Amino acid sequence: SINMDADQLATILIDPPYREAIGVLEMISKDPEDRQFYEARLKFLRDQHSQIEAAKQAVQDAREKGREEGREEGHKEGLELGELIGKIIVLQEILGDPVASKEELDCRPLSELSTLISQLQSRLRNRNT
Repeated sequence: SINMDADQLATILIDPPYREAIGVLEMISKDPEDRQFYEARLKFLRDQHSQIEAAKQAVQDAREKGREEGREEGHKEGLELGELIGKIIVLQEILGDPVASKEELDCRPLSELSTLISQLQSRLRNRNT
């Protein structure tokens, strides 16, 4: 094994990150109190990094959960919309009304489609009496 002092290392390792590391090594090798301070600071930085990574993961998990819930909600709304459109088309056919296209009905709010179904059902009941 080769033993070199800080000055010898500094002549070989000239890049700034190496020079900074050499300076830290010199400092912590001379004074045990400085070494404890350095180690405590490193621990703090590692803990802080771990907390940041944990927070990033929590945000990512929350986003994914939100997307999943959004997909489920969208799927339910899509099924409900499809069911309402299907009912409207069948009722229009039974009543002999012009049949609206799926595209035309798809752009209407669910509340409007529900109202239209109620009106068509009422007309159908009144027609049979």
